[in-house]
Amino acid sequence: MSARTPAAVTASFAVPGAVVFGLFFLLPLAAILTEAASDSGSAFARVWGDPTFWTGLRGSILLGVAAPLLSLLVGVPVAITLAGFHATDDYRAVVTPFNTAGLAKILAICAVAGAAAKLANIPTGFMMGSLVASTFLTASGFEFSSVPSWLTNAAQVLLGCALGVRFERSFLTHAPRFAMALVPTLVLMLAIAALIGWGLAAGSGTYLGGGLLAAAPGGIAEMCITAKVLRISVAFVTAAHVIRYVIVVLLTRPVYRLFIHK
Repeated sequence: MSARTPAAVTASFAVPGAVVFGLFFLLPLAAILTEAASDSGSAFARVWGDPTFWTGLRGSILLGVAAPLLSLLVGVPVAITLAGFHATDDYRAVVTPFNTAGLAKILAICAVAGAAAKLANIPTGFMMGSLVASTFLTASGFEFSSVPSWLTNAAQVLLGCALGVRFERSFLTHAPRFAMALVPTLVLMLAIAALIGWGLAAGSGTYLGGGLLAAAPGGIAEMCITAKVLRISVAFVTAAHVIRYVIVVLLTRPVYRLFIHK
């Protein structure tokens, strides 16, 4: 028996598939369109005049945009991680041993710095004060202690609770409408962030993934953890998000007063 050619193998699958596609999709679709076009196309006018149609269409567009976007944002990092890919295999995590007394000292120093920033009327004073104090001490060579993961997790839980309790029932009632209006803005923001990330990578010579993570619209902790797991320009991503946070916090109020609150 002679071996079948690739073209014959392809045809053996394509022909039955084309027949099924024609019988169960193209033929019913043609019948529906023919019936709908009868009576001068009044069926289309009735559909377009039904508010339910537009509500369903908006929901379909939202689902069609959000589902692939979320799948891309979640699937790509997971796939890269599972594949064992590392952009910078020479990365070595800086490990500072845990020390109870040292942790108490750095927490006390940051608390005092945060309180001072709050008294100075600096936006998000406790965050800014502790960030500046801990960064200065670490850059100066002081190693008090590492922060245990359970304490970091507890801080994120408290932050989540602080954000969650701000939502009111009236907002949740109108959340779908708000989300629909927000989708185009999110798409535009992600596109601009991707262009900025590409520019950062091209201008600095860093890995493209590092530039994209540095420009990603996420929190400092989340983006830095992602860079650490993927081993992609950890220091660069961390520095970029810290600088972004400082700029946004310090300039938001002056810009608001200059252009809006007159």
